Order: sequence, then C-alpha cells, then structure tokens
Amino acid sequence: MGAGRQRRELALVAAAGATARQLRRIVLAAGLLLAGRAAAAGAGLGTFALARPATELIADHPLIDVSVPVWSVVGVAALTVTVGLLAAWLPAPTAGRRPVRADLGGQQTRYRTTFSAWAARTTSLAP
Repeated sequence: MGAGRQRRELALVAAAGATARQLRRIVLAAGLLLAGRAAAAGAGLGTFALARPATELIADHPLIDVSVPVWSVVGVAALTVTVGLLAAWLPAPTAGRRPVRADLGGQQTRYRTTFSAWAARTTSLAP
C-alpha cells in the first residue's frame, strides 16, 4: 500500500536497527490502519448518511422507517479490512529486503518478484 511511498521512512527505521520482520510489521500495520479507517467510514456513510436518502429517491416518496441489515454492513466492513490487509501483505516482504543505503540516498532500485514466489504467497492464503 504505502511501502513504495514510505521507502525513505522505512530506510530510516532500518538504519536505526529495525529487523526485516519489524519492517514487514510496520507495512502491515499501516495497511490495517488504512483499511480499518476505510471500513469505518464506508459503514458510517452507508448506514447513516446515504441509506435513507437513496432509499427515498428509489422509492420516490418519503419513508418513515429505514432498516439497514447490520450483518451486511459488518460483512462488507470485514471484506474491506481483509482486502486492505491483502494489499499491504503482498508488498510487505520487499520492505525488509531493500538496501538501506540506496533508499536513504534516493536511488531507484527495482525488485522483481518471481512467479514462483508470488504463487507460493497467494496459495498460502487458501484454506
């Protein structure tokens, strides 16, 4: 998610002595925080701000009581957090393997994930 954008900040943390595992956890925590905020904002807007006006617009008359299925909102919020974590989990391993000196100097380094490494990571998600 933000691992590419925070390259310099992660390099500063690594220069201070952080391990590759700690850098991966920082990237995952940032992804979890962003996904949690998105899920909360989406659930709040969808439930309170947009549900009644959208339903009144579709029904073409004012409504007295609008019921929102709570479990649907919770399910969508959980899916949002899951997708956000997945989006942070895929680039997280490269955060610990990047050269600290090159990232601090602003040099562009390119890492290519091999297909076998990508396939192993994605198949480990399957139950």
